[in-house]
Amino acid sequence: MIPNVVRKAKRFVNGLLAPEVTSALPNIAGEALFDTDFGFAFSFECPGGERPLLGIEFDLLIEKIEHGAKPDAQLLLPYLCAEILENRIEANYRLAQACFKSDNLTDAKTFIDRTWRLCGGRPIFLPLLLKINSATGHIEAIRSAYKTLGMTAAGQGEIESAIAYFDLWHYAAMTYAREDRYEIDADIIAAIDRLAAPFRSAQAAATARSGKIRVGYYLRGVVELNSVLLKISHVLINLHDKEQFEIVAIVPETVEEVRRSPQGLEHVERLKASGCEVLCNSFVELPKGHVVESLTGLARQIEQANLDILVTSASLVDFSTCFITALKPAPKLLGLVQGPPGQFSHPQLDWSIAWSKHPLMDSPCNSTLVELKMTGKPPEVTSPASKQDLLVPENARVLMSSGRFAKFQDRQQWQAISEMLVENDNLYYVVVGTLAEQILDFESMVAPAVRERVKFLGWRTDFHRLVALADVLLDTYPSGGGQVIVEAMAQGIPVVAHRNDFLKEFAQTSWSPVEDFVRDDELLVRRGDFEALKAIVRKLLSDDAAWQRASASCKNSMAGADPLDGLRQCEAVYKMVAGR
Repeated sequence: MIPNVVRKAKRFVNGLLAPEVTSALPNIAGEALFDTDFGFAFSFECPGGERPLLGIEFDLLIEKIEHGAKPDAQLLLPYLCAEILENRIEANYRLAQACFKSDNLTDAKTFIDRTWRLCGGRPIFLPLLLKINSATGHIEAIRSAYKTLGMTAAGQGEIESAIAYFDLWHYAAMTYAREDRYEIDADIIAAIDRLAAPFRSAQAAATARSGKIRVGYYLRGVVELNSVLLKISHVLINLHDKEQFEIVAIVPETVEEVRRSPQGLEHVERLKASGCEVLCNSFVELPKGHVVESLTGLARQIEQANLDILVTSASLVDFSTCFITALKPAPKLLGLVQGPPGQFSHPQLDWSIAWSKHPLMDSPCNSTLVELKMTGKPPEVTSPASKQDLLVPENARVLMSSGRFAKFQDRQQWQAISEMLVENDNLYYVVVGTLAEQILDFESMVAPAVRERVKFLGWRTDFHRLVALADVLLDTYPSGGGQVIVEAMAQGIPVVAHRNDFLKEFAQTSWSPVEDFVRDDELLVRRGDFEALKAIVRKLLSDDAAWQRASASCKNSMAGADPLDGLRQCEAVYKMVAGR
């Protein structure tokens, strides 16, 4: 699935480009990025009036290349060395197009990359560039192109265009390679800051009408299905000491957008029931969007809320949120680092709170570690799941994992799972949160004889019911889980996982917070040691005493956990940041 932020940016970019410019890419994660064919004529301009045509000879060379002929450098040099720049641009573009049509991807990439450099990054050439670099796996070239267009738009003061291109840059690895790979780019952060500067108000310190500290939570996920970030926000807001803090829940979506979402109104009612104010974006959406007016209007609403601190749950998750952060609508800005620094750690935050050590290590802002334990008790299960819900026989042993599709792409992990299934013909592997078609090369990674014992349940809201039927929860690899681990351990399900490597730079694609939760060395293996991983799972499935010991260890680790302890640490940080 392409993230919602990418869909919005894609729709906007489609609106920027004329219909004859946009291109129908092959489906990427189930969706096409552009909408029509890329075979179109250009209107070139050059100094001194009309340019000379490349000529019929060039047209014949192009036709031969389209039918499989290898480009001949000697024949092409007169066109590639043309004096007029626009001629060279067109020659390279048409060669890229012809090579791509004949499946000559190596030369196609050379020609489209040169086209892009020579033209200085014109949107008209973007569709073919995306198509060729997607086919060749050159994600960095795609990211570079999006950044170029975003920086150009930012330099021209086109805020909405810049945000759209930067969002596409941000999620290019996820969109094209299904990788959770994000980074903090100083150029882009500075560009957003410059765009925000004219709209930034002089923010006076909050006037505490009650003597309490006013904290606003800028909430991510109100209109999303089963958002983990919002689950955490609900816990924090509900447990706050209302004698010392006044809480304002800030919803970046409008009331109409909240009502259209499956869970939006339910979330808003829960927030109100917790005793906090709820502030939805008051902007009335017009036919063409008016993103800038919506964002600056929301910033004015936040300023009028008279906050001491604005807490963002994901300050860099998209560049609309980054723009709000850059507007500095509260005296102090604090971020919750709940994942990769590239999505959560805006460099201009006054302070941040990280739930895990490794993201904190690489966050470019002041940060305090708070090991927030969301639950120490198993959730109430009103309707227990059955083996039928897992699509497995009643007597089956169940190895389970859960997460988004990006966490299930590693070949070594799949091969280890395949080998475990081959060894034990009563073992089934149940994947929650992902579908089979979202796994690249699934059939090449799992032995044909055991594929039927891999069950994909897709995205679910009742994981706590399903995990109770697992014999072992296998952490995802190389990107591990968080709340999934906690929910399994709380129900006494043994968790087996790879340790984290803290000496490497943080990478969302290769890390795990498992050691924040699992303290049992017998359930953890050195990172990448799949033989040890299989040995632990084998022992837990065959030795009842070993399983009972591991189950008790996991359950006991969660028994004393209480999110209130973590919240009190957060409140101490809030007081420090607010100067109280």
